[in-house]
Amino acid sequence: MSDILLRNAVILTMDDKFTRIDRGALWVRDGRIAWLGPEEALPGGERPQKVVDCRGGVVMPGLVNAHTHLAMTLMRGLGSDLPLQEWLFERIFPVESVLTADDCEWGSRLGVAEMLLSGTTCFADMYFYMDRTAEVVEETGIRACLSRGLMEGSEREEKLRENIALHARWHGGAGGRITVRLGPHAEYTNTRASMARFAKMARELGCGLMVHVSETEREVAQCAARHGVSPVAFLDDAGIFSVPCMAAHCVAVDEEDMDILARRGVAVVHNPTSNLKLASGVAPVTAMMERGIPIALGTDGCASNNNLDMWEEMHIAALAAKGFTKDPTALGARAVLYMATRGGARALGLEREIGSLEPGKKADLIVVDTAATVFHPLRELENHLVYAAGRGDVRLTMVDGRVLAQDGKL
Repeated sequence: MSDILLRNAVILTMDDKFTRIDRGALWVRDGRIAWLGPEEALPGGERPQKVVDCRGGVVMPGLVNAHTHLAMTLMRGLGSDLPLQEWLFERIFPVESVLTADDCEWGSRLGVAEMLLSGTTCFADMYFYMDRTAEVVEETGIRACLSRGLMEGSEREEKLRENIALHARWHGGAGGRITVRLGPHAEYTNTRASMARFAKMARELGCGLMVHVSETEREVAQCAARHGVSPVAFLDDAGIFSVPCMAAHCVAVDEEDMDILARRGVAVVHNPTSNLKLASGVAPVTAMMERGIPIALGTDGCASNNNLDMWEEMHIAALAAKGFTKDPTALGARAVLYMATRGGARALGLEREIGSLEPGKKADLIVVDTAATVFHPLRELENHLVYAAGRGDVRLTMVDGRVLAQDGKL
């Protein structure tokens, strides 16, 4: 493992106090943060094997993309400018039906490259041929929470066996960088009996779930027609929220839905770019936050985004919340940074290990170059990171103490 000192940096810790160290240094040893603080307070004696001069740049936690479908990089731009149901059932599902394991491996490689170069150090993925994605994660050094998408149909049992096998082989794998959940796709692709079964299996395996929830008003209306309740209430009744659960989207939720999510401790993953591109709407993030619902941030897949750029996601999340509520104070820069780092770690159940820069935590971090014109004058660092910075400003990406990307190269 690396023994690296990052010096001459502004350190944005994202700890409980949002501590910022303006002339700081951070020492990485054996994959973890061994020490951080003002550079003049560096402990004497032992010297690091390598020193990186950050040239006044920002050292901050790596970004966590809490919801995506990685191999959909292969479908970037496919079916753009279509409603969700038409896009999904007429364009995406037909292509997915002929994808091979090799296709998904190459799509995953492309996605990991895009994420590492733009400062994402951890992602949550629901797709298929996930053993191949896990192999890519192991090889490339990134961190991931993986699940196999589960739906009704003739191959339902095979898909479930794949997800269980993925958990058996990969949960805790790649040196602890991989965790595995079960991945029931959505209410509209699964029966109540199947959902109850998935919840029972998750309890038995001791793992969590990830699921799409209330992405559109049409989805909610159709669920009400089928079951007499909203997707949130349907999933709660089926037991899905009785285990740790990440609920992606939650755009069309009402007061009762949000009360259920808050009571059950469900982590909501906000996907503003995808939801806006598909005209699904904007999730009521501020209302959910007021109820104490944990919020993370995700890009969704490249077919509905069309990238894996968490900087753009932060920017759009902040603007969408202000426009939706007509309140310029809604979802400020600090809150968005939290969602993209520690909020994502919390949603994935990894907050004790990643999401903030603190001694003892895993060294999943990035260095953002502040030399670009968009950072000057450097008055409000957090605002600049959310409203002005971009993926091209990421100078270094580190996971588990290993430098995986630097100066625009893997």
